Amino acid sequence: MLKIKYFYGIPTQDIFDDIKENRILIAKDNGIMFKEELISAYLKAKRSIERNRMRGKTLESEFLIYLSGDTQIDRVLKEYGISNEKSNYFIIYLNGNEKDYGMEEKKKEFSNDIEKLKEKLEKISITELKK
Repeated sequence: MLKIKYFYGIPTQDIFDDIKENRILIAKDNGIMFKEELISAYLKAKRSIERNRMRGKTLESEFLIYLSGDTQIDRVLKEYGISNEKSNYFIIYLNGNEKDYGMEEKKKEFSNDIEKLKEKLEKISITELKK
């Protein structure tokens, strides 16, 4: 089972090793309203790797592509990637080793608006990716 936590701050450098080793996924909170957006993007990224149809070079980049609905990695990283400024981030723990990477854990209230969820999930569907 995936564990998702919400943080504020600037992640420490050791986060990059855990991303590279596929222990975690991280995304800047850029209007993410539903936990399902994160889970859907992860599952689609995982499936595209299994089917050898990756658009990105890593699980992390593929995850961010599906989360954003955009295939231009520069835009994707600017919107959802790690920055040198304090930001809110979601971390998805893939192996249960939960670290805070020097950030402060926060509470995130997710929306329960089903219609809005449908709209968001359609935005990041495989067939609707922007070129």
